[in-house]
Amino acid sequence: MEPNEASPEVPHKKQRTGDAILCLLGDMKGSFNDALKSLEPLPLPQVTPPAEILATLEMIPDLARGDILRSYGKLILSERLYQALLELPMNFRKEWLLMLE
Repeated sequence: MEPNEASPEVPHKKQRTGDAILCLLGDMKGSFNDALKSLEPLPLPQVTPPAEILATLEMIPDLARGDILRSYGKLILSERLYQALLELPMNFRKEWLLMLE
């Protein structure tokens, strides 16, 4: 190609900014509707009544009063710890509770 020759004109591409914005708005509307669905009430987590935790601790043989109170103070704060205690055989519970300190 010679330097004096003009390059052929390339047709201008049509701007699609408007289409892109409309598409984005559609995506945002879908996301917003999904977010509204997520505001539906969730089931409340299971919470063991403190009286049940205390009754469980009182069933553990040879657990001293002070140890019951210390363990109770920890178990009322953590449902997961209480569930872990219930999974242990009775003969392991006292030793496990004393290890929590």
